[in-house]
Amino acid sequence: MENYKYLSIDPSGSGTTGLFFYDSEKKEETFSSFKSKIWKEHFEFIKNFCEEKKVDYIIYETTNFIKVRGYDLTSLFKMFGIIESLIYFIPRLKKCETVLVREVKTTYKKIKENVLEIENVYFKPGRGGGWFRNNKKISLHELDAFLIFYCYIKKNNLEKILN
Repeated sequence: MENYKYLSIDPSGSGTTGLFFYDSEKKEETFSSFKSKIWKEHFEFIKNFCEEKKVDYIIYETTNFIKVRGYDLTSLFKMFGIIESLIYFIPRLKKCETVLVREVKTTYKKIKENVLEIENVYFKPGRGGGWFRNNKKISLHELDAFLIFYCYIKKNNLEKILN
């Protein structure tokens, strides 16, 4: 089995972008996030992250649902475009894949309602609580980035990369 470096992205062009990086050879996980109101700064952050970590595959959350038109949605759609175009700027990138937002939200809801259990991912209520992965607190955006990765590997029967 070949080893790859995956980056899953919960994109935002005018808020917080969450990232989850997984190196299948080293079994290394890294969570990160970036906050800005300027979509171009999100692009620079993601591009630099890909180059630094030598990412092979990008997986990001997408939607085709348009509810409210405005600056935030325009920035988000710009982010979709630049994420897809990274493959032309970073020669190492092999593929750019998507996971629909509804898959991620359904998975989130199942975990929260204790219908689905993902090893080492849990919610702790109350003061000092929140979402955790491997006993380390993560933000909602980082959780979404992880769930994007989780949904992608489940849908593509790639569970072996986590073993």
